[in-house]
Amino acid sequence: MGEIGEGVTTSPFVWPKTVDHSADWRDQQTLVAAVDGAVAGRAVLEAVAYPFAELVNLEVMPAFRGRGAGSHLVSEALRRAAEMGFSLLHIQCFLNEIDAHRLYARHGFLPANQGEMLRMIRFVDYPALSHFLWEHPLATFQSRPAEEPGASSWDLSWTDPIDGATLRIGLSGASCQFDSDGFGPGVKTVLLTSGKLNVRSTIDGPVGTEKKATFEIGVEIANAGSEPIKVACRLLLNQGFAPAPESQGAGLLSLEPGEAGRLALPVQVLESFDDGLWRWRSFPSVPVSVEVFVGEYVYWLSHQIKVGSESP
Repeated sequence: MGEIGEGVTTSPFVWPKTVDHSADWRDQQTLVAAVDGAVAGRAVLEAVAYPFAELVNLEVMPAFRGRGAGSHLVSEALRRAAEMGFSLLHIQCFLNEIDAHRLYARHGFLPANQGEMLRMIRFVDYPALSHFLWEHPLATFQSRPAEEPGASSWDLSWTDPIDGATLRIGLSGASCQFDSDGFGPGVKTVLLTSGKLNVRSTIDGPVGTEKKATFEIGVEIANAGSEPIKVACRLLLNQGFAPAPESQGAGLLSLEPGEAGRLALPVQVLESFDDGLWRWRSFPSVPVSVEVFVGEYVYWLSHQIKVGSESP
């Protein structure tokens, strides 16, 4: 499809292999905080699968609590996640860990699911959210179970109290690995209303597949606004995946007001896909993502799928 506007391309994208599997098969980076030359705390940044990274096992020694070690570890995790190209950092903590909630909230983490544990997320790079908050600086935030559980499990929403503009991001997945059936978090739906723009996007796909198989990722777009829109999508893939040979890995929809359309994007699991890298993980599923361009907004959706021996 090529260019759809200045500086915008719909060519499919494969995240670079920024983690050296041969050096550390767990793809982990241990972060250490020091105070006066002594180890005060540590945390582990797990490079799970683009666009998601996870921060786990953050711990500060009792003698050093309240001196900024935990905040330093979270800041460093966010910096490294951004440097490695991840777009969302997630954590899980116990429901009664109020000090941890305060720490993560100070760094912009948002409650994103509640079950056996509490999941919190921090968008490292989500252009639509940044643009929406720039256009609607008084927007208020709400986190709650999804209004439509069949589409998502949890909704994050920002609403402008003046004009009613809304950005709602519907997440899939559970509160932690213990109640997730092995599926990591995903971004299932996006609802965006701002000015004359009113668009809803949903991603879907199979829960499992095999090596060398081809499967279809579907993106459904509905235009409830007052003007025609053009929507462009492109695949964002992890190593071991590629657009199917018959696909360009991208698509374009032109939608009149009240019209909906669907793009089917075939994806191939390559023979080089190393399913052994996923077996040890808390979430052995792999994200397959789609970037969406509509008007001045850019956002991504992400579907989780299991491959090979991890396939349901």
